Amino acid sequence: MVEDSHAWFRDGPRDMAHERSGLELDTAGLSPALLAAAKFLPALPAEQSHGAWASQTRDIHVPTAALLGMISVRDRYDRPQALAAGRLWQRIHLETSAAGLAMQPLNQPVETIDRERQTDREAKSEARLAAVTHEPGWQPTFVFRAGYPARKAIASARRSVEEVTEEA
Repeated sequence: MVEDSHAWFRDGPRDMAHERSGLELDTAGLSPALLAAAKFLPALPAEQSHGAWASQTRDIHVPTAALLGMISVRDRYDRPQALAAGRLWQRIHLETSAAGLAMQPLNQPVETIDRERQTDREAKSEARLAAVTHEPGWQPTFVFRAGYPARKAIASARRSVEEVTEEA
């Protein structure tokens, strides 16, 4: 799972200019000093990079979040419900961003549910989320944090509409 996630990381401006999607240091939420150091040093291996991200999320991002949110559905594997949840997230994200709030997906707890299913492991992630929601019959499908930003965020790269849509 670490390797699959790491495949989305772009190592520098040339990589990002070519791919126009994925994760990069500039949008990783690092402090200015840590960002400068990270750009100066060679890219970290996947395991080390993931460990640094996990500790930042656990020790800084989650504890300092003004709000942790969760979008739940009756069946996370039902396509119409999944699409509706995605549309809801987009609307929330756009509205709150327009109001000056910062939003960040934290969907790894939901993603690990699929990974545990895929590898026939005990459903620990699903049980942990169920313990948080206390709502039988509802399944978390998207987790996020929100709050007022400590500093201005750098816009992440985006592909144009033409690049991501097919002509009929």
